[in-house]
Amino acid sequence: MSNEHTSADLWNVQYTNNRWEYLHDIEQFPRYALISALCDKLHPAAKVLDIGCGEGILFSWLHLCKQYVGIDLSHIAIEKAITRYGLNQRGRFICSSAESYCNSSDERFDIIVFNEVLYYFRDVVEVISSYDRHLTDTGYFLASVSSFEPKTWNVVKEFLGHRFVMEVNVEERTVNKTWNIAVAGNSMRKN
Repeated sequence: MSNEHTSADLWNVQYTNNRWEYLHDIEQFPRYALISALCDKLHPAAKVLDIGCGEGILFSWLHLCKQYVGIDLSHIAIEKAITRYGLNQRGRFICSSAESYCNSSDERFDIIVFNEVLYYFRDVVEVISSYDRHLTDTGYFLASVSSFEPKTWNVVKEFLGHRFVMEVNVEERTVNKTWNIAVAGNSMRKN
């Protein structure tokens, strides 16, 4: 699942140097607002897993979720998330690769979020498939992919398209940024 371009050391350097600080900027709000609204409407008291959570920005947007688990490869990002949001029963931040967490956890979630993270995996289909067992029977995958990554979005659509219950294109015009966001329902899974 992992990619040679996504080593923990590289991510730690980037978070130490505030490379991802722009994710807190207002230009990112349309994406976070839509993702949080979808989570709130799909499962108002959801148990949410945020893969590649970074500094935990999505956690601050999820007001109705019952439990949030954010995982990230970077211990610097996780430390920043814990510093910003603290440790509490509603939210947990775990330093782990997506592969390690998937293989070591038996937790099931109502919503699993891949927010701007899928293009960092060598095999998008493999990572999504491996997390299928972590969805509840009425659970959803929620994927956000930048329009600058059409290859990854096409893989998501090809693999999960038959399970899509919603596909949305979000545009932020001041910085000319567009995201493709999809919700794929577990109940739509082909057996």
